[in-house]
Amino acid sequence: FNATLVVVHDKSLIDEEMIDGYGRPFQDEQIFKAMTRFIRHREGDLEPEQLKKMNKPALLIWGEEDRIVPMEIGKRLHADLPNSVLYSLGQTGHLVPEERPELVSEHIADFIN
Repeated sequence: FNATLVVVHDKSLIDEEMIDGYGRPFQDEQIFKAMTRFIRHREGDLEPEQLKKMNKPALLIWGEEDRIVPMEIGKRLHADLPNSVLYSLGQTGHLVPEERPELVSEHIADFIN
């Protein structure tokens, strides 16, 4: 099982460089300790009521084919964040910047301008 196959929609983007790049951190045993801490920290995600109080601009760029963090979560965040912009990209998985680098760059540039 190759986790990279799950995170991208366009499997043709997967090459040895990508597999090595994403796999390299898992060769260090410390990553599992760090991931455990991260997961425990994320258990306390903000409730919708807390998100609705945030007034800072938020840019959400989501892959419609994301099997790790589904589009429904992006839509929910967008609904709860009053000053957010959501871009959903078709035929795009979890690794949005790698699958659609040009669109991500354009959306970020538009957002900060």
